[in-house]
Amino acid sequence: MLTDVWSSAAVLVALFLVKATGWVWWDPIAAIFAALNIFRVGLKLIRESLRGLLDEADPIIEQQALDILDQETSSRNLAYHNFRHRHSGRSHWVEFHLVFPDDMTVEKAHHEATEIEATVAKLIAPEGRVITHLEPRSSEQRIETWEKP
Repeated sequence: MLTDVWSSAAVLVALFLVKATGWVWWDPIAAIFAALNIFRVGLKLIRESLRGLLDEADPIIEQQALDILDQETSSRNLAYHNFRHRHSGRSHWVEFHLVFPDDMTVEKAHHEATEIEATVAKLIAPEGRVITHLEPRSSEQRIETWEKP
């Protein structure tokens, strides 16, 4: 609707300028500006429509999640890698691998992971999803057979 307002304003300004100056080229110049504005708004509408259908990263949320992970893992003497984030529709998805000491029990590692997940989940609530994968430090740099190209 705002595009219609700007287009109408361009027509009125062009008519005024043609009448005031007698120079008839104001009309096509105003029409070009109105058409460019309509084209710009149309592209913006298409992008916003596709945003709801396609996954994309939100750089602000991504950086905030990385900051939280840096803080949480360093305070627990842990590490993380394979961070992934995407925004799909109303949902944010965050996934990462947590690296634990080899001698930590699965129960303790799970407890630590759950606390870290909850902290990240607060950032992307209410529609957010956090997925973690627990790894022992001795396997951190190993490429799994299913990940090979």
